[in-house]
Amino acid sequence: MVLVQDSLGQYAEAERLYLLAIDLDPRRFYAYVNLAELWTTDPMRWQRRDEMLGFMERARDTLATDARARAHVELWLAELQRSLGHGAEARARVQRLTGTEVPAPVRRRASRMLEELEAEARQRVPRDWPEPALP
Repeated sequence: MVLVQDSLGQYAEAERLYLLAIDLDPRRFYAYVNLAELWTTDPMRWQRRDEMLGFMERARDTLATDARARAHVELWLAELQRSLGHGAEARARVQRLTGTEVPAPVRRRASRMLEELEAEARQRVPRDWPEPALP
């Protein structure tokens, strides 16, 4: 697996190396996971969202026969959606990852993420709207 320090702000180089790892072995799901994690903090993610989401969906399809790998990629696809403000889509994806057929680490992380997404949704509910008059 390629390990890249993305905390230094070297997004382009980190992305290039993850993509190279994927080109060398498209079944290496950790490269997809690391790439998605990098993208969740990329300052250009909103401009590139369609490209990024499309790439991760193709990754999920590439790993269709490996349930463990697919679950990890699905989880990070949801995290990427979340970072792009697509909370409802991320929540729907994460809900599917809380079933018993999903690997335990993914299931635990999905359960935590689901709680976080629900808390974020509650925070966005307008609190200053007037209460409706009771008849």
